[in-house]
Amino acid sequence: MVKIIGKGGANYVLAFGNDNDDLYRICVRGRSLRENNRSTVDNYHYALEVVKPQLGEFVCRMELVDLPVCDSLRQVLKSKIEVWDATTVTCLKMPNLVPAGSLSHTVDHFTKIHIGERAIVWEFKPKWLSGNDKYCRNCTLNLLRGQTSISYCHAQLLNPGQAGPILKSLFAGLNVPPAFIEDMEAYIAQPCSVLQRLRVAQEQVDASLGPLDQPDTAASPERCLSMTLKDVSCFVSWHKDASPVAVVVDLDMKPAAKSAHWTALQEQLDRFQPQVRH
Repeated sequence: MVKIIGKGGANYVLAFGNDNDDLYRICVRGRSLRENNRSTVDNYHYALEVVKPQLGEFVCRMELVDLPVCDSLRQVLKSKIEVWDATTVTCLKMPNLVPAGSLSHTVDHFTKIHIGERAIVWEFKPKWLSGNDKYCRNCTLNLLRGQTSISYCHAQLLNPGQAGPILKSLFAGLNVPPAFIEDMEAYIAQPCSVLQRLRVAQEQVDASLGPLDQPDTAASPERCLSMTLKDVSCFVSWHKDASPVAVVVDLDMKPAAKSAHWTALQEQLDRFQPQVRH
């Protein structure tokens, strides 16, 4: 039996049978299975050869595997794949980062928490952590999109003294022990934390880029890497008697064809009012 664990615009994440340890990430961006298989291979090499030098040990362990096309795979993928022009489905096999039997809570558009008997996993998309002297890109975009219920951004967690209050507010009403909040606050402040490392990586890549409205950089490989780093997902696993462990996923190369969209959105944000500053 095949179960869909997660759906995105370009990928499905599947589980097979009673195997709770491994998940299989399949590209569904194109209508052709062969095309999607090639994209999966390309994304695998991109993650290891381009993104991993930026994020190091935080990059999730993964391997390429080919699964024979079967009826159950056809069933779960039929709404996305129209042309079955290959006999196997190429997948990224990855560890399941959510504890078996845990209770999952969607906190908001960017944050989930998974509470298990022995571990708590904080899942989040930090988005833009690199600096913008004019306004907060994350919070201003939330207002532009009408997401007014989200009163924080992950960039604020890196400001001294703000992580604790934000985390307490974020997980209020959920069954998380005070030690989880305390340990996460201390972890975020460490130079080796995933948020700190991701911010440094974003800043280093962005330092070589001009404004988004410059045609020579809007679709460059460096711009695509910058956008990949701003759309990753982080999983931070917490155990009571151990240091937090972080893993980063969603490392696909962003298509250069989106450069016009990136430029238009940036221009829209620059005109939008009110812009959020903090």
